[in-house]
Amino acid sequence: MRSISGLCFVLFFLFSSSLLADSVSSPNLTMNVDTNRSTGNGAGDVAVTVNTITIAETMLPEYSSGTGKAFTLQVRPGYQFVSSSNVTIQSATIGFNGNGVNVLTSLTPSGVANETLTFNLTSGTNTSVQDISRINGVKLKILNADGAAGPAQITLMLTTTTAGGGFTNQGIVAASITRGAPDHLAFSVQPGDHLFSTDLLPQVKLVDFGGNLIPNDDRDITLTLSTNPGSATLSGTLQKTTNAGVAEWLESDDLQIATVSSGYVLRATQGGTSLLTSNTADSDAFDIEAGDPGGLEIVTQPSQTEAGGNITLSVRVVDEVGNPTMVSGIPVTLDSAVNPGGWPLLVDTSLTKESENGVVSWTADDHLRINKAVSDYQLSVSGFGDPLVTDTFDIVAGADALLRFSQQPNTIQEGDLFDPPVSVEVIDRFGNRTSSTSDIDLTLSNEECGDLSGASETAAAGLATFDELAVDGTCSDTDLLASGTDLVGATSDEFDIQASNEVAIGVKNMKLKRNKLFRLRATGTFPISKDAIDDPTKRGALLTVTGESGSVRYKLPKSGWKKLGNAGFKFEGRKCQSVIVKKKVIAALCNGKTGTITLPEDSLEAVLSLGKGTARFCGECGGDTSGDETKVFKHTECEAPSFCP
Repeated sequence: MRSISGLCFVLFFLFSSSLLADSVSSPNLTMNVDTNRSTGNGAGDVAVTVNTITIAETMLPEYSSGTGKAFTLQVRPGYQFVSSSNVTIQSATIGFNGNGVNVLTSLTPSGVANETLTFNLTSGTNTSVQDISRINGVKLKILNADGAAGPAQITLMLTTTTAGGGFTNQGIVAASITRGAPDHLAFSVQPGDHLFSTDLLPQVKLVDFGGNLIPNDDRDITLTLSTNPGSATLSGTLQKTTNAGVAEWLESDDLQIATVSSGYVLRATQGGTSLLTSNTADSDAFDIEAGDPGGLEIVTQPSQTEAGGNITLSVRVVDEVGNPTMVSGIPVTLDSAVNPGGWPLLVDTSLTKESENGVVSWTADDHLRINKAVSDYQLSVSGFGDPLVTDTFDIVAGADALLRFSQQPNTIQEGDLFDPPVSVEVIDRFGNRTSSTSDIDLTLSNEECGDLSGASETAAAGLATFDELAVDGTCSDTDLLASGTDLVGATSDEFDIQASNEVAIGVKNMKLKRNKLFRLRATGTFPISKDAIDDPTKRGALLTVTGESGSVRYKLPKSGWKKLGNAGFKFEGRKCQSVIVKKKVIAALCNGKTGTITLPEDSLEAVLSLGKGTARFCGECGGDTSGDETKVFKHTECEAPSFCP
């Protein structure tokens, strides 16, 4: 049930212009807060009848009929006319509400709060006789008992001044209001706004339905926080006992809240027999305010952000114990504290701002940013009190945007792999390598240089490395072009492709047909004598190339090999297109893809086997022959090594 502050009724009675007072006789009433009301705990629903109210002229003439002439009765706030009553008025010289002189006129109240009953003077102009009007049938109830218990509380008001006469809002009925039973608690003194750690001095009273103090029923009252926006602790003496109906907290009780916030609410709870309406009462909301500014505090720390993205940060001004203040005009400056990327801190507005209501913020509108993607940056905050440093945060690469050569091509010999391998990275618009897995392709800007092999790779963590990249022609001052889907391409530095230096290794006196030979290439070719060279594939020749990394065996079946000019054979059939032996590298081009074995310098052995006969070649010099094929393979021009170095 709602709290009620008073217990009085008022009835107004309106009458016109004379300044002379008329005489009124009316009874006094006795009403009880609990029994003379119709709703709420303890309601008795008992109406009190007001006996005859008599209004008599004291001077002639006074009352006269006409438009706007009326007697008015009004119930005072906190009381109501009972809707079942039949209120009547009668006068020997005046007619009311369209009736004739001395005719009983009645009105039925609706029972709403603050209701007014109006009796219009509509007949009777006799000014030579005294008028006496009588009102009967008024019944009253307590609506919200808005007043205090005690005697002589005005319940009805009378106005006659619009019809003549001397009453303007004259109280005409008095009531003696008696207290009800203990109904609820109420804060008689609110806690109000306070600085942090200063004493709260509330008072809580025990009252009846009408808000009348109950002085002779002592209760233990305990305070808690029913609304706690600052997650604070209510400290000090939390429980007091009512004295003459009131529990009062004093400075010696040290009732305090030390956390600044707005909208705290105290709750008072009584510990005795349950009250009619409620055992608790909540105070008005109040604020705990900060003291004088003492320093700064970082509220929102910067977090991981893309390069060039918006770094957000907020700082507030606090008092000496860390409570946020509402102070404006405090300057705060940002700067780099730890800058592993060596990149400036940029902003579209300013790195120095003034506090507004205690807060300084850098939002997306400020475009605070760092463009270098590195981990573990920190910012400094200064301007008031001790300087502060933010938590560490990372700047990460943004979206894939461009390509860039991270390892440029060097001058090479035709057919050689680039050493070190060419590599291309995917970067964002600020030059930071991304985590892209895009497909990257390379082309020669000068197509006349020859065919480029091994020129397509997929990036891993933003880097594509071209380990098999080679060119089979020669040219000068060319460059590579890198491209990828939806990426801005890149052009490499210029480089040359030079002709290879050939070192001949001779094999003599092979009983093979003329111009039919198998060719090995090391740092050049292994040309074989053109005299009487037979086709080795007719004998099911086998080529074995061995190095420290292992051996590679190539069968030379008759069905797959074809004469290649006057210098050798190439494979066009089912497996490998060609076999190339180069310094440190053995390569076989199979099904359009090049597979390689890399060998250390000068530790390369190639053996061509025909049946039971073999011819061995090591490094840049030939080896020996053995087996039944000695008639076919003779010693080379070089001294045969016992083993390949």
